[in-house]
Amino acid sequence: MKLLQSYLVAFILVIASSCTQTESKGPAIIENTFDNLFGWTPDFTVSKDYQNSGMYSYHIKNGYEYTVGYSATVAQTIPENTRSITIEYDLYPLNANTDFLWVFEIIRPDNTSVLWKACESKDQIKESKKWTTVSTKFELPATVGKDFIVKSYGCSRNKGEYYLDNLKIFADEKQD
Repeated sequence: MKLLQSYLVAFILVIASSCTQTESKGPAIIENTFDNLFGWTPDFTVSKDYQNSGMYSYHIKNGYEYTVGYSATVAQTIPENTRSITIEYDLYPLNANTDFLWVFEIIRPDNTSVLWKACESKDQIKESKKWTTVSTKFELPATVGKDFIVKSYGCSRNKGEYYLDNLKIFADEKQD
């Protein structure tokens, strides 16, 4: 009888766990492991010294403020049913003064900003010389036109030296 009760409890737990709603990320709309940058950028930007996946990571040296960036129209980047964006990346800071951020920006054709959001590392990184996944999620404004420009780039604020890997930006779809 106890065996039957144990099976029944386990079955109820499985059913209950499958009924819970979890927030999931949509498709990755921008993704880079930085392996494909080798040979396309100056040699100092990709490194085999520290990589979290693949052969290379993106190396941000002290004194360099901005990384390579992404730029394309909203129509080319963001699916129409997108309600929010999730930014996620792995960061390996070489010192404790961590102030790196990854920026996601939407600009009108007249070059005025509609949205500027940053995924900051300083509150999420607890120790140096260790890979940590940094992430943030934010809502998109309803007034984004298809001809607006999406720009995305890293900024070190000239503080510290970092290795960046596994950058992903997800389009979180509207639930109907």
